[in-house]
Amino acid sequence: MPSRISIMNATWRTCKHKKCVTAILGLTVIMAMMQQQLPSTGRQLSASPSGSRTRPVIHTFFHSLPKEEQEDAVLQLWKDEWYRAGFDPVVLDIGDAKKNPYFSEVQEIIHNLKTPLNGYNALCFYRWLAMAASGGGWMSDHDTYPTNIRPLDMAQLPRMGAFTSFEQHIPSLMAGTAEEWDRVSRLLIATIPDIPLEMPVSDMYALMVLKEEGRGKNGIWFAPVTRPWVTQGVRYNSPGIVGCNSMKVGKVVHMSHHVVHQAVKQGIFPIIREKDPYGKLFRGEGVKLFLEQWREQCFPVVDEKKAVNQRSLLKEYVSKFKTDRTKDLILPSKSGNKGIYFAQQA
Repeated sequence: MPSRISIMNATWRTCKHKKCVTAILGLTVIMAMMQQQLPSTGRQLSASPSGSRTRPVIHTFFHSLPKEEQEDAVLQLWKDEWYRAGFDPVVLDIGDAKKNPYFSEVQEIIHNLKTPLNGYNALCFYRWLAMAASGGGWMSDHDTYPTNIRPLDMAQLPRMGAFTSFEQHIPSLMAGTAEEWDRVSRLLIATIPDIPLEMPVSDMYALMVLKEEGRGKNGIWFAPVTRPWVTQGVRYNSPGIVGCNSMKVGKVVHMSHHVVHQAVKQGIFPIIREKDPYGKLFRGEGVKLFLEQWREQCFPVVDEKKAVNQRSLLKEYVSKFKTDRTKDLILPSKSGNKGIYFAQQA
């Protein structure tokens, strides 16, 4: 589309009449409105009911598996926490993946690998297809939760929309344009034969191969570990006492199956049951309890009534101080001792 300035300059040369000038200005305004309505690949904002864009969108992919109903609580917590942090959480599913023109090909490849259609590893590949077909943007695992992230941090895609993974090769938080999601999804599928034989076929290990290959060959950005966006697991200084300083690190926390299992083994996970030695059945409830403890202990709620009383008392003290200590102050003359105040000796 030609720029507004080029069209206006071209028309201005042949139009000097007042009505014509008004028409040009009107055309400029219309083109500005049209450009604002065009989809932007560098910004992912949701629309409120009134039509104004307010919250950055965060996606996840979820598909219920047999005997995995406990994951519903993990997903619900994901939606609640991201909304609470100021984002618009959007859950994609296999229906979104099927909108991708490459779905049938990927499905055939997964079947040939003897991975069930609805198996966990297959779903891991399908989420990439769903994101590409849904316009790209930000995506997190459904067990990755906001801690220190602000909506402004995700109002635009990083690196001009180039694909970025924020936890190295672990796909817990990623971002990119629709074109980048499409490109990288095809790279992942093409990398399957290169996954070491001792490792399961999953998108995480395919992404690991691409990370080791280097950005120079595939154009994927992997955030440096020295400036982590993603931290892992519950953080306690002692049982039930949250490590507030350690929770200041990173912007989101990834509560994966692995780190939850480790917390259960160490006896520090908030909910431990004998019938659940891996922390799998109560993962959602346990993480919810930890996040509530974190907020209560690290961001205590101010008692407004007590704060008002303290301010009133402080005001009283200051007023008395002014009466007792400043009544004898003498302002310096303009000729000397500028900026210095003298008090008469009692």
